[in-house]
Amino acid sequence: MFIYNGSIILKLMFKNTSEGIRILLIFSSIVITGFLCLNSIDKFDYASAQIMEKITIDLYETQFIPISDTTNNLDVLVNYTTIDPSLSGSRINTVMEVFAPNGTQIKTTSFTDGFSIAESGTIFLNTEFTDDSLSTLTVNVTLTDLEETEIISNTNTATVRYDDEEEQERLKDKFDRAVEKELERQENGDNSDREVERIESTSQSDLSVTSATTYFEGDYFHIVGEVHNAASTEKEFVEVIATLYDEDNNVIGTDNTFTKPSTISSQESAPFEFMIGQSDVSSLDAINSYKIVATDE
Repeated sequence: MFIYNGSIILKLMFKNTSEGIRILLIFSSIVITGFLCLNSIDKFDYASAQIMEKITIDLYETQFIPISDTTNNLDVLVNYTTIDPSLSGSRINTVMEVFAPNGTQIKTTSFTDGFSIAESGTIFLNTEFTDDSLSTLTVNVTLTDLEETEIISNTNTATVRYDDEEEQERLKDKFDRAVEKELERQENGDNSDREVERIESTSQSDLSVTSATTYFEGDYFHIVGEVHNAASTEKEFVEVIATLYDEDNNVIGTDNTFTKPSTISSQESAPFEFMIGQSDVSSLDAINSYKIVATDE
């Protein structure tokens, strides 16, 4: 065998014709077997792609924040939509892989007993780190069967930046500016921004929305405010839910977010912000009133 102008030329010396035919048959069998193996790989990849279409996921919100002098907390919210109706009500699992800035995998987390899946919903993932040198994290999230042996969704990836106290202060400053803007509008009699009434919640809870203000900017309706924890213990994963109504008190949209940070210590407060767009409400122009509640359930 030798190489000529980049092509491989086989030079075979046969003792007789029957031996040449036998070698050619063996060579043909090898080629056919190789083609079948490649074809099987293609079929396997296609089958895997079909499995991944059972559920679609999207990383809705992430935050990497300090919760003590020695511990930083990673929170990830994952929205999912179930495409395969046979999965609804069954128990599945999720795997979150976390990578350091240099690409080294530093953590893998999942649920101990999985969770029951619905037609759509939100999954809250959480883990802690004591390495204060981590400035950013890369997160991969995938849904699997309960035993974590079969992938049943797409994989979603996000890079999460460390939000220190300055970032939390920025959110508070943004809220304060929004309040000042609203007070100034009222004092000047400026009615260019129409008022949206807040409906007070009647639910009894240690978590209360102590302040909130709204404004329209571009194609978004903003709600910024604070949640106070009146309990004697800290509250984790504090979620704020907004319900929007038209002038006839019909629900025209809902949205949810988490306070930043999502853990609120006893007798402390944390800010939140909504940016409600056309995909969250049937019509921005129809928003007449809203109700917001805070919960850790």
